[in-house]
Amino acid sequence: MSDPIIPDPIPAIDTVPEAAPEMVSKSELDKALADMHKFKAEAREMRTRTQADVEKSLREQKRWEELVTIKDGELNELRQHSVETKKAIIQEKKYHAIKEEALKAGIRPEALVDLELVALDKHTGRRREVSA
Repeated sequence: MSDPIIPDPIPAIDTVPEAAPEMVSKSELDKALADMHKFKAEAREMRTRTQADVEKSLREQKRWEELVTIKDGELNELRQHSVETKKAIIQEKKYHAIKEEALKAGIRPEALVDLELVALDKHTGRRREVSA
């Protein structure tokens, strides 16, 4: 006869409760947010000044091709931002139109959260479900 198979002992489950997340006071949070916004504004200002200095230097040295390259890059960034903004506005309008029609059709208000899982197909205008 063969020896019976003895299962490995089940490891003990650690029953120590997880520590509660650390909380900060509202005043500390407000101070941290104010500092963050201040530093972001300073960084933006420094970046703008640096770009202006580079452009001024290129103009003085009559390095027009490099200046055009920089301006083309800025233009492309602005165009991309414009396209993304337009797409976001269109999606938001579509979502609100669907929400309004769903409410008219009698959807329960607590089910409105599920509408975020529905997207509109770009080409046909038909709704399709998006996996979460």
